[in-house]
Amino acid sequence: MHMTNLVAGLQSRRVELRMSCAVLASRSGVSLRTVQRLLAGEELSTDVGTLAAIAEALGLEVRLGERESADAILARQAREKAGRLVSLTRGTAVLEAGGVAAGGVDRMLEKTTMELLWGSARRLWAS
Repeated sequence: MHMTNLVAGLQSRRVELRMSCAVLASRSGVSLRTVQRLLAGEELSTDVGTLAAIAEALGLEVRLGERESADAILARQAREKAGRLVSLTRGTAVLEAGGVAAGGVDRMLEKTTMELLWGSARRLWAS
């Protein structure tokens, strides 16, 4: 959920409850100025604890929703890293005289991607 949608949801709930910002601040333990700035969209860099306190005071909860599966993120990271590694290998092969055939590059990409997915997490995520 985008921060602006979250803030709009908090503001909508506050209005629905007919709760003033002062009461919300008191009930949440968050300063009145912070509540006002947050609900006006001016304080979008606030911490999660502040958001959770305001949400709780409004009878809401802040939850994380999965935007992309962990498997999809891992596969993308492995493909991107494999592409960089194979590119380095191809450059070295050209310098050493041969080069790599087009079909060979695809096989190298697939093999490297699988090795990264099933190998060390450190290697997968290292720069």
